[in-house]
Amino acid sequence: MAQRVSSTSTQPGADPKGVGGREYQALFEKNQGLQRQMLALSEENIELKFENEQHRKDAPRLKVNRKKEGWKDKGN
Repeated sequence: MAQRVSSTSTQPGADPKGVGGREYQALFEKNQGLQRQMLALSEENIELKFENEQHRKDAPRLKVNRKKEGWKDKGN
């Protein structure tokens, strides 16, 4: 999603196509990169939450199976 900057939003006397424009472009590109990172991390977070939920659901079943098989927990 591209955004436009009006000439009133730049610093007084700054040429939007000059230094201010380059600065804006650099910030815009940095923002795009950060947005991509956020998306990737958000996807990873969802996957980890799903995996955690699956393990949480499996834990009681695995605990029962371990007791049936005669396993001994050292800590419990």
